[in-house]
Parts: sequence; C-alpha cells; structure tokens
Amino acid sequence: MTVLRISDVGPPPLPGGLESGARLGPNAGPGPKVLYVCRAIAHFVYHEAVIVALLRRGARVKVLFDQAWSSKQTIQFQDDALNAFRMRYPQVEIGWSVRRSDRWRRWIFPAREIRSYASYLRRGPCTTEFYVNRWLGYVPEWVRRRRKVERFQALLTAPAVDTALRLLERVTPADAGVVAHLREEAPAVVVVSPSNMRFSEEIEYVKAAKRLSMPVALHTMTWDNLSTKGVHHIVPDQVFLWNEIHYDDIREFHGFPEDVCCIAGSPFLERWFDDAEPEDRESLCERMGIDPGQPYVIYLGSSRNIAKDEAWVVEGIHAELRRSDDPRLRRTSIVIRPHPANVQVFRRLRLDGVVTWPREGALPQTAGLHHEFRSMLAHATATIGINTTAMSDSLLADCPCLTPLLREYDRTQRLANHFKVLADRDVMVVCEDLRAVERNLTDLLDGIDVTRHRRRGFKAWFARPRGVDRSAGDVMAERIVAMVKPRAAQDRGAVGSSQRIADRIWEARADDAFRNYLDARDVACAMLDEAGRDAETASGWMDASALAVAELRAGAGRAMGDAPEDYAAGDEGHENAVRALHAALAEGDDQALWPGEPEGLGLYGYGGKAGRINLSGAVVRYALLTLYRAGFLGEFLKGKRRTLAVVGAGWGGIALAFKTRFPNAKVILLDEPEALLRAATYLRTVAPELKLASATGYSLGAVLPLLNDIDVLLMPLYLLDRIKTLAVDVAMLDAVSGSREPTALVEALARLDSFGCARLCAVVDRSAVRRRMAGFWPSDSLSTGQIVDPATGLVGIEGASADPEALVPLGRLGSVVVGR
Repeated sequence: MTVLRISDVGPPPLPGGLESGARLGPNAGPGPKVLYVCRAIAHFVYHEAVIVALLRRGARVKVLFDQAWSSKQTIQFQDDALNAFRMRYPQVEIGWSVRRSDRWRRWIFPAREIRSYASYLRRGPCTTEFYVNRWLGYVPEWVRRRRKVERFQALLTAPAVDTALRLLERVTPADAGVVAHLREEAPAVVVVSPSNMRFSEEIEYVKAAKRLSMPVALHTMTWDNLSTKGVHHIVPDQVFLWNEIHYDDIREFHGFPEDVCCIAGSPFLERWFDDAEPEDRESLCERMGIDPGQPYVIYLGSSRNIAKDEAWVVEGIHAELRRSDDPRLRRTSIVIRPHPANVQVFRRLRLDGVVTWPREGALPQTAGLHHEFRSMLAHATATIGINTTAMSDSLLADCPCLTPLLREYDRTQRLANHFKVLADRDVMVVCEDLRAVERNLTDLLDGIDVTRHRRRGFKAWFARPRGVDRSAGDVMAERIVAMVKPRAAQDRGAVGSSQRIADRIWEARADDAFRNYLDARDVACAMLDEAGRDAETASGWMDASALAVAELRAGAGRAMGDAPEDYAAGDEGHENAVRALHAALAEGDDQALWPGEPEGLGLYGYGGKAGRINLSGAVVRYALLTLYRAGFLGEFLKGKRRTLAVVGAGWGGIALAFKTRFPNAKVILLDEPEALLRAATYLRTVAPELKLASATGYSLGAVLPLLNDIDVLLMPLYLLDRIKTLAVDVAMLDAVSGSREPTALVEALARLDSFGCARLCAVVDRSAVRRRMAGFWPSDSLSTGQIVDPATGLVGIEGASADPEALVPLGRLGSVVVGR
C-alpha cells in the first residue's frame, strides 16, 4: 500500500472558476464544511464512520490532528486506517491543528489536570486507587508532594476549589492562534474528540469555537472515555454518547446538562454490524500456526495500564487446560492476541499449543485487520480477557467471553466502573478463578452457552441504542448537519435560486423542529424493532426531509384532503364554508373548550379570534365538543386530575388542545410508531413546555412510576396490554386525523373498554368506521351524531352562504358514543 503521510497530502482541487488563494465562505459549495479536530492519527479509526456519513450527506470535511501526539507512534499500523481512507475519499482535507502558545498555557493546563485529579478523589467507590494514582502523575510536582497531606486533599476536593478552577477556565481567553485558525478555516460546525485525555490540546478548539459562536460538538471516543480519563472542562453545544453508560458518566463525573447530551451509539463499533463472511477456518488456523481440527480460545491482551504483565495468566490457563479431565480441552490451542502496546511480555512464553497472533499485535483499524479479527472470533470457542476493549468486540461478534477475577488486577478490573457495567449485565461469564475458566469452556464445548441471549440484546443496547438499523455514524452526521446555522439574511441577495433553496434546507435542518424529529424518530425506530416490524412496511415519515418536518402541520392537513393552497386562492365560497363550520362548533360550546392552534410547522387557514381556522383543525374542535356532549368532561371541568386516552395520534392536535384547556389532565396517545413520531415532533416543537414521554417496552418500567409528572405519554399499540392497570377515565378514537386504516385503532378502543374504561367515544368521517365499531359493541349501544354530510352540508345550519364542496375532505364528519 502506498503510504500517505500528512505532508504528502495536498489540498483538493478548487472548484471551477476559483483561482488559487480564493476564499470560500463557511457554507460555500454543495454542503456545509465540518472541521473535525482529533488528538492523534492513531485515533482516526474511531471517527471514520461519522466522517463517511457526513460525506454522504453532502458535507465538506477537513480533519485536523495534533502533530506532536501523532508522532508518538506507540501502536503499529496506526497510520493504516487513515491511509486507506485517503485512498477512497481523496476529497477530504487533512492537516495539523494549532496548539495554544500564549502566556495562559502555563496556568490553564496544570489547572485542568488538577481539577481532573480532584474529580477522581471525589468519586469514592466509583473509581479505584489505580486511576487516582494515574492522574496524580499528570499534576504539577507541588501537588504530588502533598498527596498524603489530608488537609491538602480535603482542600482539593472542596466545592470552593472546584468553583475557582471552573472560574479560571471561564476567564482564560481562547488562544489567538487557534481563533485565527478557525476564522481561516471558516467551518459551519466544529467536532472535537476526545478533549479530555491528559494534556489535551484539542480542547482549545472547543473554547475558540465558543468564542466565535461556531456550533461545536464533542465526540466521545471510547467506551471508558468518560470514566477513566480527565474531566471535560468546557460544555459544548452537543456531546455525542455511545449509550446510557456514557449518559450517566457525563452527567455525574462531568456535570453536563441534559439538553446537550445525545445518545447516538458507537461509530467505532459499526464494523460489527456488517454481514461479511469470515475466512475459512483451515486457512486461518494454518496462518496462525495451530491445528484447524482442534478447538482454540483467544486470550485478549490488555494494555500496560490495566495489566503490566499477563504472561503468567496465560501460563495458568494453559496449565488448567492441559490437566483437564476433558480430552477436548487438553488439545485446545490458545491464541494470544496482545494489545499492540503490550506485546513484549508474551515473547518469553514457550508453551505447546500457544501462539501469538498477530505476532506484533494490531488494532483492527483497517478492513483487512478487522476481517481477520472477526474471522478469529467466528471460529473460536471463546475469548478470555482481564479488561480490554477487545472483550466488547468479542461480545458484539457473538463470541462468548470469559473473564477470570484475579486479585492482582482488582484495581483495574473488578473495581473499574466500566468493567462493572459489563459484568452487571451478565453478558460475560465472570469466573472466580482459572479453574472456573476450564469448567466454563467445557460447557461451551458441550453447547451450553448461558450468555448467548443476553449478548444479542447487548449488541443493540451498547452500540446501536437508537435501533439496530440506525447506524451510529449516520445518527451523529444527521445531528452535526442539523447544527449548521442558517445563512445570514444579508448574504442571500447575492446568490442564485439553487443556493437560496439550499439555504432554506439548511435552515430547516438547523431548526429545533428537525432536531425534535430526529430524537423522536430514534424512539420510533426502537419501537419498530421491538414490534418486529419489517423495514418495508414502515411509512415514508420515518425518513422525512427537514422541509417536510418544517411543514408538518400543513402536511397533516393535506393528508386529510384539506389543502393549504386552497386558503390562498381567494375562494369566497371556501372561506365561508370553513367559517360556517367553526361557527356551528362554537355555537354548541359554552365552555370555551377549544383554545385555538399555536403558530408554527406550516399552520395555515383563515384568521379568527382564536388564531387561524381550517377544516382539519375543526376536527380537533369537534372532538372536544363530542366529549362535552357525551357528558365525559365533568371531572375535567372541575379541575380534577383525570386521564384521557386518545387512540389515533393524528398530528398531536387533540392532545395539545385538551391539555391546554385542562392543564391538570393527563393524555395518553396510542398509535403506531410512525404516527407517534409525527405527534411527538409536533408537540415538542409547538409546546416545548409540555412534559412528554415516549414509552418503549424497554423504558416503560421506568416511565410508569413517573406518570404523575408527565403531561402526555406516547405509547405504541403493541404495549397496550402493559397499561391495563392504569386508571383511564375517558377514551376517544380519532378516526379522522389519525390512521386512514382504523381497524387496529377500533380494536385498541375495545381493549380499553375491557380494561374497565367506562366512557368511550369516537370521531369518525366514514360509515365504515361505524360498522367496525358495531362489530365490538351492540348497535343499540352506539349513539351517533353528525355535523357534516356531503349531501346536506352543515347539519342544523340553514342558509349558510358556503360552498358545500369545500367540506368534502371531512366526509361524513360525526361522532359515536358507546352507551352503557
């Protein structure tokens, strides 16, 4: 392979018509420019999936590395991932980052390490002496000399000292050189990683980006990055986390607010979700130097920080296997896969059936190295390790992992927080000693794999918590693009139509509505996974564009046949029909039930006292009036805390109107995941003050105890039986603004009836819905009413100067009340 060093890589060709040296604005070109600032070349593999996803979304990407940290080539092949990437994506620029060089450096760098050390001292049982002492090695000498002085240690951990160190960080200005570099690069978004390792240089780009009001995000690099490294000293606009472990760590150890946290999954572990076939066993074993006809286990070596010399552990495992009563184990080979920074310790071993592969150690950074590692795991009986990232690789590859608890490694294994998380989830086989390792290997050879089921659930929970079909790299790229600020208004006049359209798209992507959509879509994906739904059956709303989200309310009306364009046509007959319909609804409402609709997300209609009015909004108004006429609102009108279940989420209009009118009420929305996605996006955007919760099978147990503090609960239909014990006072079926195929919704209403809900009604626009309801309840128990009939217009309204054709989208708008 041709080796491409950074010095060999020139800038990509300039777009046609630009001379060398011409300046490109922050949003010039086909997409926004993203500046990715990393610590070292060896870390590139952790970010590659995100960068590729950004390129696929049309972004321009430049990656910066710190030159000094990149020169510390402690890991063989550390450049190979970048070299291979440059071959495939030559359009990506590569360069060196700038270091802080002003007088503040001598103060702020030691202060950061002191604050990280003090953080370890405060963590108590959440860390170990090993990690405390490791960070002690990074603080100034005058601090190390006083490490055993109790009064000094108490001073370091005092809240006042932490406040003072935070204040020093705030008053320390951004470095002029880094600021100048950012101005020169003019990115639309800055992404920094990891920014909390010892003597971090890349953190200066977070500070400079904040100084220039550039959107900046942090990318959490490794599984233990937040629990065994330093403190994050500056809060970015967004931090990307792997899973709930990271979320807990960033909140507890780093004090980040919830609103900047995004659980995206692990881009680094994306490689374990491909379907590549492993290499055949015979050729692999011959290359490693072991008998392909006999079983083998892989010993996963840890770094020197975790276990300085593990050779004795391999000797102990070898001895247990050779004296085993099981002849299969006596013939089992051991393949040592050493950590690439800790290879030397195994060179002294001269044991039969024990080999080291790769001989010099290697991280699976390139496609070839990863495929070989994957093949090794595919054919192995199990892996054995103390505490290394490769153990999580084994679990993700569905290879059983055994971990012996050895007293010599208590500080870096059993007591380590990130190790305990895996052990507590029972995805590894934790062995009390090396003898237990031998017994568990016998079980595995006998086909007894006690962790198989949990491993498969772990893969989604640990690496793709947003859904097994949602790439973590794509989740991050989506949110990075959504961070792009819209082009300033004064800059738009000089650009053409295509650029104005592009600007409108980027504005929509940067809007809160699209971010709300992305978050809600991740939950909907998890629901679809739980429901076992095929991707082919998912609606187009699962992949809505930013512009579609920005026009969500208009799109909901259009789906009902209420075209927003009709309201701008100057059609007097249409306007009179809409106003007459709302007047008829207002006439029967002496409780001011309808609060009107909030602006936003493409709301359309004619002006009225309570805001814009339209046909689709009239359905919401009619739903409230139906509840009132049925006598179901008495307790709500008295201000009591009661619960309404709405079967058929629509766009969230009924839930919002009801909660606005009855602030003490609780609303449960029941529908398919795609419909809940639309409602969640709408409610979070136009009513951010509402306390919303979306329940999945995984989260329901945590959500239900908090129900008294929730305004609106969004729940998929497949979980309906899980809430049969909840007290639902009133249930309504929205068969108009909700699903156009109401069979499942009518069945859900019947289920609520069977749970004991005595007040049931429906808003319908088709006789077919009434017939389906008659299949669950006796016809004489169904009281029907009607306000709109295509043949007679508005029932009970005489002489309305309205065009009856305007009301056709509503069909036979009426109600059904289930009598008792």
